[in-house]
Amino acid sequence: MPARTAAFLSLLALLAACGDDRPGTTTSRASAPPPSTPVSSAAPTFDPPKAFSDKPMRITPDASALVGHGLAFTSMAEGQDSLGRGGPTLTIHAISLGDGEERWQASTPLTSATRPRVDNSFFRLADSGPARLVWAGIHRTEGSGTQQDRFELVAGAVDATTGRQVWSTRQPFTGSDAPEGASARVVGADETRAVLSIAHRGGTVTGAIVDARAGRFIDTPPGFAPIGLAGGIVVGTRETESGGTVAQGIDAGSGQVRWTGDVRVDDLGAAVVDDDVVRFGSASFFDTQTLLIGASDGAVRSTLPDRNECAAAAADVIVCFSHQRVHALDTTGKPLWSLPDEAAGRVAPDVAAVHNGLVYARANSGVVLDARTGKDVVTDLDWTPDAVVPGYGVGRNQAEGLLVRRATA
Repeated sequence: MPARTAAFLSLLALLAACGDDRPGTTTSRASAPPPSTPVSSAAPTFDPPKAFSDKPMRITPDASALVGHGLAFTSMAEGQDSLGRGGPTLTIHAISLGDGEERWQASTPLTSATRPRVDNSFFRLADSGPARLVWAGIHRTEGSGTQQDRFELVAGAVDATTGRQVWSTRQPFTGSDAPEGASARVVGADETRAVLSIAHRGGTVTGAIVDARAGRFIDTPPGFAPIGLAGGIVVGTRETESGGTVAQGIDAGSGQVRWTGDVRVDDLGAAVVDDDVVRFGSASFFDTQTLLIGASDGAVRSTLPDRNECAAAAADVIVCFSHQRVHALDTTGKPLWSLPDEAAGRVAPDVAAVHNGLVYARANSGVVLDARTGKDVVTDLDWTPDAVVPGYGVGRNQAEGLLVRRATA
């Protein structure tokens, strides 16, 4: 991503600085709502947390802000491009979870003219490696005279803790009959790669892999729609001749097909769970299931009833949950435990978050379970977070925004 600055970098300056490592300026967030009770960042960091403070602090009005590395990341459309045209520039802001103060901001060459619906899907935190925030999108340079508009696919990364630019690259965007109606989002990223899902006008989806070290884009095969990056494999879906879809794995280095599944899946809510497990749905008129598929070989590791959310909960432990049941499995698909357990008189809790070996849920009260054994760890949790990161519980409220509570145990 571009370097963070107190003012927005012009597009020409950003292009000239492509690949450099300039420092930015730490700023205070003048428009931020006053924090309820600022919390000292010197307090001990509990991880995984087992209790939280009574009073939440409002970090940002954006309930969908990304959270990680002690920061919340949100985007805003502010100012205009370097020529005063093309709409407001999309800028990423990083806000401290500890005190609610803005730590840095980073401008991008993207504008709201090429992304009318401003949300956070054009950037994401890298799934592995150093703390990186990766962004991508389609940039339009307006033509003049007889010169038509020019479109480019652009991507970059910044250090997530400082906002310092790490890399950026671009190429002409020619893969759409209506480029002005296309949009890109980052569905996977690591230290040196990013995977983009590109939605075209009319509903067609294509993909691209960004090789940051080589400064190039690798197109994925026709008919392939990426959903994420699992290790060195880009996993997605591919249309079949019969009109259905199957899972497919693409080599992230070459863009070549590594495997194609033989079970019909749908991509509704499909997601990478860990480095070698991907969750897909499989629905028919009479039945809805969740499939856990190996990213390295496309083999079905487990089939669960209903549509489940799944998350990596600990080393080699995956927790999946629906409105009826909670399942824990190892990464080979072997069951570890499940709830409800009628013989033991235990109900299935409503899972809200999974983090570092613990499951945070609601039952008769707020509870915390051991992800590997399913045993109760805490049975009187006063408040159940929607997400957990080291030292904090996070609440997402559409009316109030992103609320954070410091871990106290």
